[in-house]
Amino acid sequence: MKFIAPLLLLASTFAAKADSTFTTNVHQYAVKAVCASEGELAESEIFGFQSTTINLHNPFYEDTKLRWKLAAAQSGYQGEISKFMDTDLRPDGAMRIDCSQIRRWGEEHNALENGGFEGFVVIQSENELDVTSFHYAGDKESARSVEVETYQVRKITAPERFSVSQW
Repeated sequence: MKFIAPLLLLASTFAAKADSTFTTNVHQYAVKAVCASEGELAESEIFGFQSTTINLHNPFYEDTKLRWKLAAAQSGYQGEISKFMDTDLRPDGAMRIDCSQIRRWGEEHNALENGGFEGFVVIQSENELDVTSFHYAGDKESARSVEVETYQVRKITAPERFSVSQW
């Protein structure tokens, strides 16, 4: 009987360590994006065109790994989800994801609707990033709407197969 308590304590310690090795923390951002011209998205009321540009900045003094994918929103049902696109950002480096990249990546992964995209660009990184988006709606001569948004990080716990070391 004296040996059971230490064995249970030892077993629970190993179980806790085993559980912690199978999860990882990921920094995630879900940025609303629309890249469409009139008539491209079914059942939408887009006049002229809408465009989203996303800016990412690495505020740290070391390289950071990141990846992004598309999660398309369809009218009344879930759209396609693309594979991730992997990349790195140098210290204080910045990059943008714009409609030309969204359309190209969306076309490769069947995430477009009649050539347009509406949904989310999901960004995951090993460190926090500065993430902003610029949304434009209008025509080539004038803007009807311009909006800039800043996104906060969502820290998620994911299975180890999603860890940065696997990217």
